[in-house]
Amino acid sequence: MISGGKEAIHEVTVILPPSVGGLSSTGTLDGGAEPDDTIKYDVADMWFSDKEETVKRRIRVWDNDPQFDEKTRGMRLVRVPLDTRPDADENESEPAGHRYWNWYTKPRSADDDLSKTCTTPIKWQHHTDDVTERTQEIIKTLNLPGELPNAMLLAAKFHDLGKRRDVWQRSIGNPNPANWHAKSGKPWKPSDICPDYRHEFGSLLDVEDEPEFKKLIDKDMQDLVLHLIAAHHGRGRPHFPLDEVLEPEPKGKDVTKIASEVPQRFARLQRKYGRWGLAYLESLLRAADYAASADPSEATPKQLEEQS
Repeated sequence: MISGGKEAIHEVTVILPPSVGGLSSTGTLDGGAEPDDTIKYDVADMWFSDKEETVKRRIRVWDNDPQFDEKTRGMRLVRVPLDTRPDADENESEPAGHRYWNWYTKPRSADDDLSKTCTTPIKWQHHTDDVTERTQEIIKTLNLPGELPNAMLLAAKFHDLGKRRDVWQRSIGNPNPANWHAKSGKPWKPSDICPDYRHEFGSLLDVEDEPEFKKLIDKDMQDLVLHLIAAHHGRGRPHFPLDEVLEPEPKGKDVTKIASEVPQRFARLQRKYGRWGLAYLESLLRAADYAASADPSEATPKQLEEQS
C-alpha cells in the first residue's frame, strides 16, 4: 500500500504487473476485471528489428546488469522511470543491488514514425491501407463494443490526411510533392522546411470534408475519431502547442477555431472513457501505425503501378 495518498504518485510513473487485472474480455479497461493467467507477464521488450526475432528494438535493463554495455550497444537511452533509492546521497558509495532501471530503444525505432528514415519510399495510400488493415486486426482480437470499431477504422483511414501537403512532402525530400508519399526513401534528402507543421493537425482540417466522417451521427464517435487522429503522435493531449497551430493550406478553414476545439474534445472524452480508458484507445491506433511503419506490406500490383 502506498502511503501519502494520491500526492505520493503525482507526476510519477506507476508500473503495475498484469496480475492486478483490469482488462475486460472486450479489450477495454475495467477495474473489476479479474487477471488473466494466460497473458504473458511482460512483453514490453518483445519487439524485434528482424523477422528472426534476434535483434530487439527496445530493452529495459538495470544499471548493474553484468551485460549492460553489450545489451545497450547501438541503442539510445530514452527514459529512467525507476530509481529505487531516490533519496540516496550521491557522494556515498553505492550498495550492491539494483538502483536505476534504464529504458533503451534503437534510434529511429520506438519513438518516431520513420517518415524520414525509410530506405524505400512508401506511397501515402499504401501506408494508409497498411494502418487500416493493422487496426482491423486489432479490433478483431479485442472485440471492441458498440461503435468503437467503426470509429477506430475511420481514424486509421484518415489519420495521415495532413501529409498530403506540399510542405510536408518536401520535408521528407519527395522530388515530386504532387505524388503523395507517407515515407521517404533513398536517395531523397529530407529537410527541416516548416518544422512546426504537424500533419496530425492538418488531418483535423481535412477529415471534416470526408463523406464517411460526415455520416457519423453519434457526436461522441466524431469526437473520438478526431481525437485519435490528433493524438496519434502524442500531440493533442490536451492541445497542440501554439507554434504548431499552423496550416499552410487552410482551404478556407478557421484554423484557430479547430485548434481551440482540441482541448475541449479531450476533456469530453476523458469524462466519457476515463483517463486510462482514453489513453488505451489512443494506444490502439498508435500500435497499428507503428506496426505498419516498421513492417510495410508488399506493394500490390495496383500500388506498384501507381508508384511508377
